[in-house]
Amino acid sequence: ISLLYDALKCAEKLRDERLPCESDLEALKTTIALMMRCLLSTSYEVQVGATRILAKLLRSGLLAKEISAENLTKRIIRTLKSCKSVKDHLAQNCLKILAHIMKTHHQITLTLPQVSFVLSFSFKNLSDDAQDLKNSFLLLNSLISRRVVQNDMYALMHELLLTIAKGQSMQVRSMCSHVFIRFVLSYPIGERKVEDMLRTLISSLEYPQADGRMSVLSTIHALLL
Repeated sequence: ISLLYDALKCAEKLRDERLPCESDLEALKTTIALMMRCLLSTSYEVQVGATRILAKLLRSGLLAKEISAENLTKRIIRTLKSCKSVKDHLAQNCLKILAHIMKTHHQITLTLPQVSFVLSFSFKNLSDDAQDLKNSFLLLNSLISRRVVQNDMYALMHELLLTIAKGQSMQVRSMCSHVFIRFVLSYPIGERKVEDMLRTLISSLEYPQADGRMSVLSTIHALLL
């Protein structure tokens, strides 16, 4: 574990340097290979440390090209399957890495079963704390940018549509509204389906909590602009 955190300090040093020396680059390449192997560890602490380091390395333009995004995606999804919920620190790191890969590595695509899994896992409970759902929405936004078309995506949007009014916090309602608006404006949706969605939104104006009704009004206003 101490080796993992030594590597993390080295990664942070590299990130802050515009022109790192060749020895640092070689050391980090070795670290990447080690972190990839650590994802297969049976130690939770080792996996958390490895995903934390890989997430930082991915954000470094100097080293992102040294990481095999395809292999990393497979291992991250495998690791995510061992997590119980998005509240897990390991799950948070995995979702952050997947979101970054989907946003920056356009040659990488998820299979339909993979999309189904990550969506069901990430949004298993929309009543979770907004902070716990932050990386779930980060990943979802990346998938929407890629226009991933799947039945599970449309089913999730229906759940988010209802949560715009019923979400337990303003932040969750706002994240649901933002993603839903992006989805409607960028995805292939038939006119009848759009009308059904608008009717659902309008019916949500009867929600008893004023904050929920305000979230719905803001969403309708954004869609009609």
